[in-house]
This record gives sequence, structure tokens and C-alpha cells, in this order.
Amino acid sequence: MKQLGFKDGDKIISINNQPVKDINKISIDIVMNPNTIIKINRNNDYQELKISSKDAIKILHSKAINYKS
Repeated sequence: MKQLGFKDGDKIISINNQPVKDINKISIDIVMNPNTIIKINRNNDYQELKISSKDAIKILHSKAINYKS
């Protein structure tokens, strides 16, 4: 998900101010809620990444490619 602004070592804290309960559902949460705000901890600095509906489409596309492989 580097194309969305994530970097190695980022820790996802919340999605739309909701704590992350299942790391495996993050992509689903982003796709189901376009214009998502993700709070991350990057090197002990809290930041927010804004994921647009266009970004959500990129996630869907990348998941579809992975399922075909």
C-alpha cells in the first residue's frame, strides 16, 4: 500500500477514528468507506493519511491482480 502513502514500519492506529480490530480487514474497510482517514504512527510521530475513492479503486485493482495470480 505504498502507493497510498504508507511506508515500511508504519503502524495503523485507527480508520475513521475507529480502532483497528482486525489487520486483515483494513483493505476492506478502506474500500467500503471511500474518503477514509487513517491515523498512523510513523517513528513515534502520529500522522493522518487521507485515502480518496480513487485510492480505494487502486486497492481493489491490486487485490484483483493478486487473486488472479
